[in-house]
Amino acid sequence: MLEGSLTSDGQRLRVLAQLVRCADQTQIRSHAYEPVSAGALNIQQEVGAALAAEVTPRLAQHQLTALARRLPVAPAARDAYLRGRYYWYRRVHFDPCFAATHALSGEDFLRSRGYFDSALEHDPTYALGYVGLSNFHGSTVVHGFYPPQAARPLARAAAERSPLIYQILATAFEVKGLVKESVEATVEALVCCDELARAQAIRERWEAGEYDAVLEWLRADLLARHRDGYTSPLLLAEIYARLGRADEMFHWLDLALADRSSRLCELRTNPWFQRWRSTGRFRSLEKRLGF
Repeated sequence: MLEGSLTSDGQRLRVLAQLVRCADQTQIRSHAYEPVSAGALNIQQEVGAALAAEVTPRLAQHQLTALARRLPVAPAARDAYLRGRYYWYRRVHFDPCFAATHALSGEDFLRSRGYFDSALEHDPTYALGYVGLSNFHGSTVVHGFYPPQAARPLARAAAERSPLIYQILATAFEVKGLVKESVEATVEALVCCDELARAQAIRERWEAGEYDAVLEWLRADLLARHRDGYTSPLLLAEIYARLGRADEMFHWLDLALADRSSRLCELRTNPWFQRWRSTGRFRSLEKRLGF
């Protein structure tokens, strides 16, 4: 875990960053930085790059590219979002029944919405602003401050602007065999995340060889990421399942079990493994998991 603190003396800033091992709270590394950049986002990028250079001296080229890439978020939009999230959290931690019984007002919720709206005024493409609005409308219904018929459509409309909805749609389409629609939803999710190069790569693979080509590209990409750093074995098991390559799938499932992947708890509902659930090899894996 990375911990940090910031102090200032006039125009001079000093950042103290500490890398702590969570298992035993041992401090692995501590270093002070005096960034020369101006603006919160530039400072964050500079310090992050300096720390990464210390901790991992040899970074792959795609990691260096990702580290250098800075999303074009207006600082005022980010500031407004964080203020809105502060007020939203002040109210949302209450149990809905408690809030209703004790007649708690929705003042903090309303203040949060004002800040979320302000974030989107500064940057209409800021995904977190839409996430905040969706949370606002959804939580005010749960807590009884807004009528469901009025708030739920607004929550849905805002949610359909953050990329997660397209990721979920991509999975749903693929499970139903609507592979073209799945690719389109995947590309839309990547565009929303400003991952334009990956979106274009998937478009090109689809045009060249349709879905098998897309899956092969994803497989190669996952293997490359696995070679360069940690990538969950379960992700590789899923891609081999989608390709119908059972031996490789079970190989990576065994590694995921040894890795104690947290998502193995979803094994029985994971759609990519459904066709193998009746096999003895899969049942043996479930027994080892304690199912």
